[in-house]
Parts: sequence; C-alpha cells; structure tokens
Amino acid sequence: MVQSAELQPGLFGLRLEMEPRLVQACEPGRYLMLTVGESSDPYLPRPYWVRRVSKLWVNLFVGVNGIGSRWLATRRPGDRLDFFGPLGLRLELPPRTRRLLLSGDHSGLNCLLALADNALASGVEVSLVLQEVDDTSARLAPPDVEILSALDADALAWADALYAVGDHSLVQSARTALRSAGSRIPAFGVPHAPLACGVGACYGCVVETRNGARLSCVDGPAFPLVDLT
Repeated sequence: MVQSAELQPGLFGLRLEMEPRLVQACEPGRYLMLTVGESSDPYLPRPYWVRRVSKLWVNLFVGVNGIGSRWLATRRPGDRLDFFGPLGLRLELPPRTRRLLLSGDHSGLNCLLALADNALASGVEVSLVLQEVDDTSARLAPPDVEILSALDADALAWADALYAVGDHSLVQSARTALRSAGSRIPAFGVPHAPLACGVGACYGCVVETRNGARLSCVDGPAFPLVDLT
C-alpha cells in the first residue's frame, strides 16, 4: 500500500507498507527494484533507495523525470506496487566511528538519511553536506544532523569517516577534497550506476576501480574512495 505527498515541485515522497521481514531487511544502502507502469512500457523496473521508518513502513523519494517516475509519483493510498528486493550490500560504519560525515544530492537522499538514522541510533554524531538541495529537502534530515554548506578541510578534520553518495562528479569531488586535505579517514563512494537487473546479469552497472571492474548491484553500492577511478 502507498502513501504519497509532493514535497516540492517535481519531488515526491512515497511511504510503502510492507511485510515486517522485508522492512527489517531494508538496511542502509539497500534498494528496491520497483515496477513503474501497468504495461510493458517502461519495460524495466527502477531502483530506489529506501529508508526504514517503522516496523511496517519504508520511505523513498521520487524525482519526476520521465514516464516511469511520473507514474510512480501519482500512486494513491490503497494502490499496490510490484517490486523485488531489497538488494545491495548494507553500508557499515567503520569501527570506532564517532563522527560521520555524509555528502550527496537529491538522488542519494534516502541512502544518506538511512545512514544518518543508523549512525544516530548508535550514538554517532552526523554532519551532512547536501549538493544542490534546497531547504525543503534539508528539513527532511533528522533534527540531530548538522547541515553543512561544503565538504571542506574543516569538515574532514572533524570526521572519523565519510560516505559520498551521488553521480560520478560528486564522488570524484569528494575524493579530491579528501586528498587535498591530507585526510586518512575511512572514506567510501557510492557512485550512481544504471541498475537494470539488480542481480549482476546485465553488466550495466559496472564501476571501474583500481582493482578492476566491479558491479554496483552485487559488489556495491559502496567502494573505497581511493579505489575509484
């Protein structure tokens, strides 16, 4: 079952009721492959990060940029959605993390917020750098999360660990900032990749690393920042 609300023009928040065992499996970094139409057009499902909000509900954000996302955003209470998952590997906090720095954009917001929820529940302080995201989206973060304006040397000096979630340029910018600051904290990139199947069959989500090609859907979604090329 679905609840939907328009958060701002072109961005919708959906709340999905699911079986408790599936909700429990929706850990930080995992995603659902959702059917986005009632026919074969669009043919492929779409991946969406999810954020657990109770024993029965998860949240996701839908940015309307095509017929599939438009269809999904217009679901109404009582509608049912077909999906499979959750897929992907859980994003873990490095040992002895006490201050977590997150960086990302709209497309990775649910992943970032799920990481923040998990860290706060463990007593970890969290700061969040949002790229090209307005005040409406920033208010979706838990109140204990500090919102920063830039991923700079001061932010990196404060942090024990970093996750950067976004497109290739955002992840590479985080890598450059880390190198420029001379920081040696554990740092991970979650680069966007076209997830068509979710199970490693189509090889559409290849991520190039110093150790060779990896698949975002089964090897990721996170990779050490220093390994990404």
